[in-house]
Amino acid sequence: MAEIKKVDNVRKIVIKEYDDQSSLTECHMLFVPKSMGELFDQVKSSLKGKSVLILTEEEGLGKKGSGINFLNIDNKWKFELNRKALEEADLKVATELTRLAILI
Repeated sequence: MAEIKKVDNVRKIVIKEYDDQSSLTECHMLFVPKSMGELFDQVKSSLKGKSVLILTEEEGLGKKGSGINFLNIDNKWKFELNRKALEEADLKVATELTRLAILI
């Protein structure tokens, strides 16, 4: 999908895997998979003050400061939205997205 879609029909979407935290500030969005959840505090700390959307998929990480945390509830994917974390990252959220979210 990232190969076909573009942001604002202009900018390409680039997906990268990071081996170390020193280059994390080069991204706009960072997905921390459940298998790497133990690194969340370090990732959050290294991105403090940066406008990076942190996405996770582990129970409790929404409350710990992930901007969006995906959860499987009753075999349906839902997401938590942490407004404070998004404000701290200087990110804005569309009203439509807020209506669909579990707000934290």
